[in-house]
Amino acid sequence: MKFKKNNTFIIAEAGINHNGKLSIAKKMVKIAKCAGANCIKFQAFNINNLVSNKAKSARYQLKETNNNLQKNVLQNLTLSKQNLSQLYNECKKQKIEFLCTAFDKELLKYLVSLGMKKIKIPSGEITNFPYLIETAKYNIPIILSTGMSNMQEIKKAYECLKSVNKNVDISILHCTSLYPAPNSTLNLKAISSLSKKFKCTIGYSDHSKGNYASIAAVSLGAKIIEKHFTLNKNYSGPDQSASANPKELKDLIENIRNLEKALGDGIKIAHKLEKNTADVARRSWHANNNIAANSKIKLEDLILLRPGTGIESSKKLIGLKTKKNIKKGEIIKLSWLSQ
Repeated sequence: MKFKKNNTFIIAEAGINHNGKLSIAKKMVKIAKCAGANCIKFQAFNINNLVSNKAKSARYQLKETNNNLQKNVLQNLTLSKQNLSQLYNECKKQKIEFLCTAFDKELLKYLVSLGMKKIKIPSGEITNFPYLIETAKYNIPIILSTGMSNMQEIKKAYECLKSVNKNVDISILHCTSLYPAPNSTLNLKAISSLSKKFKCTIGYSDHSKGNYASIAAVSLGAKIIEKHFTLNKNYSGPDQSASANPKELKDLIENIRNLEKALGDGIKIAHKLEKNTADVARRSWHANNNIAANSKIKLEDLILLRPGTGIESSKKLIGLKTKKNIKKGEIIKLSWLSQ
């Protein structure tokens, strides 16, 4: 995806933090819009097409839910197709882009039929090549998350997508798939490594607590930021406590927008507002003595003082002839001198 310079695409990740309730999901759409996000993302899955009856919960899921089976953790966190359609329409009403990760081909087809503009491939599906092949067939931009993966696995997934559709627009998100992700696991410099390896848009899916990792990611060149959020960190569910609350999400987006202004265009020039400071802080040639008209200027006649509104020090004045009397302390003007 192409973005204007210093214009980060911010995805407010609702994920499964709606707890399977449409009313909460709709409220999250409004919160994301008010916070200034470009997009809100949900997750769509058919529990029977996603996990087996014996699939164990991740450590963080077990810690947050006290349930050792993924199926039990996720079974009440699903959204129906009708729910997804209603959320798509709510996003249109609120003027925020709708995005939803589909965990199977049928749901992916349905979401694209609604009018979804992008496809988000979650980290867990980066080695699911039948799924990758299906996503590339739609010829709409793909965002590929890379938690739990190494550079070789990312390369294989990228090449798989391109083998199906060489023109498909792929963005890659660096990610650490822990909830929350400790500082020591973030490896934000990988954003730069991905930028060098792949000639595409690079972003960051932030699972850490606080805002600094996302802000640092933008300064490292991330053009997409994805951040989980919740209405209330005390809600039940595996991702709630690791997610940003509405105020934290709003603060993050404001911080990123301020950072974008601070980053500038990279061209080192003086800002127009600095001119006054330059005039005050720099020096120019002044008369160190009273200098009579028709005199040749000598070294001892000169001194560099503030302000810098006169002749710069790079201009050689020694040996030039004065056209008028110059008083000690005056800023010397070129029009007062001749060869």
